[in-house]
Amino acid sequence: MTTTMIPAVPKGKAHCNTCGGDRNHDVLHTEQTSWHDDEQEIYGSDRYETLKCCGCEGIKLRHISHFFEYDEPKVYYFPPAIFRQIPEWFTGLRLNLNPKISLLKSF
Repeated sequence: MTTTMIPAVPKGKAHCNTCGGDRNHDVLHTEQTSWHDDEQEIYGSDRYETLKCCGCEGIKLRHISHFFEYDEPKVYYFPPAIFRQIPEWFTGLRLNLNPKISLLKSF
């Protein structure tokens, strides 16, 4: 297994859970690894990118995995994308849930 640094792309689109939807992100850092097995004649690569949202400045990790049998690479985000925002009325409730709210927002 080899690890090589490749130049970071200055901007890219990704889903932002805080802003709600696809937003521009700065690519702060990129690492790529490639692997192959000569006996089985298989190969692939993994690319990891640290992203920073240009709106809320939230940080996330994008993992792009390529395996020789797949036509398209698979893309994973950490934390994963959510499509449901916390309702506005929820913040108006007088509940002692502050630690739980911040935990919910991290997912």
